[in-house]
Amino acid sequence: MKITLITLGHSLAADETAWIDTYIKRLRAFAEVQHKTYKDKFDLYQDRNDPKYEKWVTSLIDPKSYLIALDEHGKKLSTTTLAKHIQDIELQNKHLTFLLGGAYGLPAAVIQQAHTKLSLSNLTFPHKLAFLMLCEQLYRCFTIHKNIPYHHD
Repeated sequence: MKITLITLGHSLAADETAWIDTYIKRLRAFAEVQHKTYKDKFDLYQDRNDPKYEKWVTSLIDPKSYLIALDEHGKKLSTTTLAKHIQDIELQNKHLTFLLGGAYGLPAAVIQQAHTKLSLSNLTFPHKLAFLMLCEQLYRCFTIHKNIPYHHD
């Protein structure tokens, strides 16, 4: 399975990437994983629904992939439900793309294009922490459906 993790916003400092890198490395045991960070070219607060911003964000996504956009208004899934969802996508031989917006989220039109809108919690998290949590949950999902002891119900 191929997974692309796209994050928008500021690049992470070296000391902020250690845990993220750990989970991405672990994920690579199960899938071909790419992480792409793009520095926003726009004023996210003013331009987040500007058609130029929407077009730019859309251009970053492989149109053939199954897109999961992280959004505070998305579905809140249990880890086991997310694991099943990812397994179903894997069985379809789909390239899976996760898209995490900057501080002000993603353009509404991009969120609407997503096959799944996912929320990690009712709580609000800093961008970097949300990305770390996503990476850990993806690793956990793969350990669940590969029957590797990591997740405890």
